[in-house]
Amino acid sequence: MYAMWIKSESYRRMMTAVGAILAGSVLACLLVACSGEEGQESEGGRGPDATVNPNAALKEAGKSYWTLRLMDKDYKATYEMELDNESIPFETYLERVQNKGKIDYLSLTVKEVNIDGNKGTVMLDVKCKSPATAKFNTTVNMPQTDQWVLESGRWQHIPPGPNRDFAVGTVSPDVK
Repeated sequence: MYAMWIKSESYRRMMTAVGAILAGSVLACLLVACSGEEGQESEGGRGPDATVNPNAALKEAGKSYWTLRLMDKDYKATYEMELDNESIPFETYLERVQNKGKIDYLSLTVKEVNIDGNKGTVMLDVKCKSPATAKFNTTVNMPQTDQWVLESGRWQHIPPGPNRDFAVGTVSPDVK
């Protein structure tokens, strides 16, 4: 009886319908995965393409920069993300930004991203613990605001310079 049903016209129609549904589902998944702007990578492979979605790219750049600098302590990577990093030797940069172990950075959250032309501002909160707060088993949220500039399709961090400080928690002046 089963063999007869497999050879029947209704079985062939049912299998054709199942195949069409599966093919349509796979196609829909591929279209959704490929069409999202936030998932489009830049040529350098670092986050979303700033020419396609500047807000998403700036948010990712800001989060990446501060995660690398504060939690991963990958100062070479953050040095490469600085605008005009040739203007300061890496050793000098390292002395200024290196965490000397006094503050334990736990997490960070990008709160807001603002873009005006090729200039951007990233505002985030950094959750940390210092020797003073560790005594009371508490953490502190430190607001951080910094400036970025879009150059050659890539957001670059504007390093502190004259009248600016490298310290977390400072607000950089407007980009000139």
